[in-house]
Amino acid sequence: MFKAGASQVVITPPVGTALRGYFRKRISDGILDDLHAKTLVLDDGERQAALIICDLIGVTKDAVKAARKLISERCRIPEDSVMIAATHNHTGPSLEDSGFSPVDPDWCALFPRLIAGGMTAALGWLRPAEVAVYVGHEDSIAFNRRYRMRDGTVRTNPGVGNPEVVEPQKSIAESISEDRPGHWTER
Repeated sequence: MFKAGASQVVITPPVGTALRGYFRKRISDGILDDLHAKTLVLDDGERQAALIICDLIGVTKDAVKAARKLISERCRIPEDSVMIAATHNHTGPSLEDSGFSPVDPDWCALFPRLIAGGMTAALGWLRPAEVAVYVGHEDSIAFNRRYRMRDGTVRTNPGVGNPEVVEPQKSIAESISEDRPGHWTER
């Protein structure tokens, strides 16, 4: 029997933590909305897999490695069956020093334990589940910010009406070089 469980855990760092996402130093001066790690565990009766999505600009290899190890130890889910990703939030903290936003080492040390705790909670919510697929299209909430320029480079946000723009950059899958399969090259 297929089962699924989900939870979310607050990962908001303390007020005064540096924020990431802009090319200048910014320090949090309050909390409008908490940041979360949303966890999902899937169980087919033989194996379990975990998915964790964090309200951060990105996650680091070190944080992912530490969290996978804890999840494997606590939840018995193999490390290679745990996927951890970020929403790319430009108004949250960073797990790595960017030069503009130094990290809070205490929060960085706590982060893997927080998301491992979220996964433990998700396991506690395992229930029979069904899988369904729905297909749709939504093009009014986001836009392609990457453009191929006349000089062959790819730029992000080159400016509205920039005469040097040739066309929007294709998707990553469409950008894979035919002469080097499996390698993504910017054109």
